[in-house]
Amino acid sequence: MVLELPENDRIRLEAICSPVELISGQVLEHGGPRGADLPVYFLDQAAASLWIEPNDQQAMAVGLIGSGAMVGCSRLWSAPASHWVARVLVPGRALATDPDQLRSLTAQSPALVLAMSHFLWRQTQEIAQLSARMMLGDIRTRLALWLHLIHHKTGQTHLSITHDMLARMLGTRRVSITLAAGELQAEGVITLSRGAIDINDIQILARIAGLQY
Repeated sequence: MVLELPENDRIRLEAICSPVELISGQVLEHGGPRGADLPVYFLDQAAASLWIEPNDQQAMAVGLIGSGAMVGCSRLWSAPASHWVARVLVPGRALATDPDQLRSLTAQSPALVLAMSHFLWRQTQEIAQLSARMMLGDIRTRLALWLHLIHHKTGQTHLSITHDMLARMLGTRRVSITLAAGELQAEGVITLSRGAIDINDIQILARIAGLQY
């Protein structure tokens, strides 16, 4: 998103930002009261998973954002509390800024408002498409879809992610992920190791996920 800005607007945005290193599992956005003091982030190397976490119900991941994405839009305007949470999935660099400063800058930069609008529209489309595929696919298809999405957002074929985390993201049991991942490994599509998955053939993975490649 930042790279879409004209040079002058990008310089003004970077002037109110500070570089930070995000760690795995760090909460970047929370729709409830405990997220009110968080900054707004612009991701560089990091990737974050987007979750819906209803009270007393099973949480489920609904999206993933990577380099160039913005996290924390809810702090730019008054909004009711929600169950929306963003957490770091892949650690790395980001820029952080105070919501009040960013809000002031948007009043002076139509280009920034347009870039933010484009980003939010793309994010909405991605979440809708992912949700539809998650409803229609079996566990193997859904696992392939998420692995492909993580690769797409990070550019990495070596994914440091556990079966337990994938089970939480897909809203299913860990044993279901283990069985589906074992099938993909038997087909030569991925290689499993402790706490990590290596993607061997991204094209086959995309076809299993039901994606055009």
